[in-house]
Amino acid sequence: MQKLTSVVLLAFALPALSVAQSKESQEVQPHASFDGKKYEPPKKDDAPDDPNGRSLVGVVHDASDNGVPMALVRLKNLRTGKVRNYIAGKDGVYRFDYLSPKDDYSVFAELKGMQSPMRKLSKYDTRPEPYFRLVLSEPVPPPAAEAKK
Repeated sequence: MQKLTSVVLLAFALPALSVAQSKESQEVQPHASFDGKKYEPPKKDDAPDDPNGRSLVGVVHDASDNGVPMALVRLKNLRTGKVRNYIAGKDGVYRFDYLSPKDDYSVFAELKGMQSPMRKLSKYDTRPEPYFRLVLSEPVPPPAAEAKK
């Protein structure tokens, strides 16, 4: 009878022990430290501006009207200051989804020292999927750099 009681107790104790161990392994690990400073992992802020919002699509072109793959396209919400990045596809195509129709945005592309002019998507633009063609060109040096020459 004592063996049966031990087997029954063991049968109930093992699952409880494994649950306790799995909860311990799920606890947050301490942050890494370097030179005595604590560094927290970056916070993921990929939440869409509006899950029911509109999209912005387009193509990044060079001066010869060829699609530019791997161009970095930057979209900034002008109300919140939040910046989203997109690497253009093999034909230079980019797409930003879930944009709030209540906010204004600016967008431009850049690659290897070249940059497109900034374009603005207005909250008054009611198209559900506006299309912006971004053309890369040599960047214009800032006025302070020209004054030093």
